[in-house]
Amino acid sequence: MKFKCLQLRQKSQKNQQGGYTNVQLAIGVLVSVIAVLGAISGYTYLNQAKVNNEIALIGDLRANTSKFISTQGLGVTTTPLISTLANLGFFPTNLVTGIGTATATVANQWGGTITVASARGDGVAVDATHPSDSIAYTFTNVPDAACRILGVSLDSVVSGLNIGGTTIKSTLAPASSPAQVGTKCTGGANTLIYTISG
Repeated sequence: MKFKCLQLRQKSQKNQQGGYTNVQLAIGVLVSVIAVLGAISGYTYLNQAKVNNEIALIGDLRANTSKFISTQGLGVTTTPLISTLANLGFFPTNLVTGIGTATATVANQWGGTITVASARGDGVAVDATHPSDSIAYTFTNVPDAACRILGVSLDSVVSGLNIGGTTIKSTLAPASSPAQVGTKCTGGANTLIYTISG
């Protein structure tokens, strides 16, 4: 009889300890929701910080490019190498790989590449009749949300902007088109070309 009572008591205790209460479940769900909202908010904040950094970088590129062009000049075949510009301090050192070497490369904040080419602020192709007066900086792998903000934020900084092969702004059309920016920044990993004149 004692043995039977002991078994019943142990069985009863196991039944009482077998699950979570509604309060514990509610707290668990609440903590999960807060963690998800925090992650989303953190991602949005991080992406906005990267966009702000990008706008500052383009502003610095404008100042550096203007000085470079005024002292070095540009022509049909005088596009500077990305390594030259990187070694001259055009880009933050955390974006440069191989700084101080002839093979230095530059990446943007989203892991895409940054390359340079000779260009014209009016968007006309560079040739013997139309010598370059600008440097075009190509940034790849730019996320859609960042692309949309950048596409409408740099009119006073860059001479030209091309997104995904479409000219959004040039000296001939000095204001970017928000409608075009909205339809072009949809690739997930966009290519933006900023043309900066002297």
